[in-house]
Amino acid sequence: SKVNKPDAIIQEGCTPNQKVITGTVNDIFFRAQEASISNPAIIIVGDVVHKRFAIEEMTHAVKTVPAIQL
Repeated sequence: SKVNKPDAIIQEGCTPNQKVITGTVNDIFFRAQEASISNPAIIIVGDVVHKRFAIEEMTHAVKTVPAIQL
């Protein structure tokens, strides 16, 4: 059912202050309030939310390269 669809909210994505919460359509509002989520944030809805852990494993495997100043 739609109320059980997985959701994620990502606050300040790709920054050191990134905060991610997950839940369902039914409870994501309450989880966001509890975690004090604020803007800027993006909401992800659907099964792609379950891919988060695979993506995190891949990104941790890649070493960061220092920025080149021009």
